[in-house]
Amino acid sequence: MTLFSYFKWSVLLLAAALASACATDAVRSPEAEVYYRYEKAMNQGDLEGMLALVADNATFNNPGRCKPNPCQGKAIIRAFIKETAVDVGGRINTLNVTSTPGALNARLEFTSTKVRGSGIERILGNEIWKIKDGKITAFEFDIDRTDKQSMAYIGSLQHAAAQAAARLAQPPQPKP
Repeated sequence: MTLFSYFKWSVLLLAAALASACATDAVRSPEAEVYYRYEKAMNQGDLEGMLALVADNATFNNPGRCKPNPCQGKAIIRAFIKETAVDVGGRINTLNVTSTPGALNARLEFTSTKVRGSGIERILGNEIWKIKDGKITAFEFDIDRTDKQSMAYIGSLQHAAAQAAARLAQPPQPKP
């Protein structure tokens, strides 16, 4: 086989791989469409765009972060997303999405000014969603506890909470 033949077959294989990737991307499940609309809204800082995809009675489970846990109802979820994502420039980098009718799991990296401010580049985890009629009815973020950066971020949150509790436990100092 000549060098030209190898080149020709390499180009054909690359073209086939690209066509396959494009075809996969073009045929997304309805659940994946909801997810990618949510991701786009978050990456643009569009709180209303994110909330348009959330059912009025949705639940959001994020142990230790969403209070009460799980957060229930759009008003509480709005406040949580605003504080933990929109106000701190939250961004999602999706690594993988799988879905079945009514459910979705997305592996992602999340970063924000708050995450980077703690000396961590990003946290890694899974979004686990239930979706009905194009709306998110339940979602949960499950941080990857095997990832060093994610665990360092959890440690920084725990440290900050312990410092705040210690300040509250100190008796007030009398004024001179």
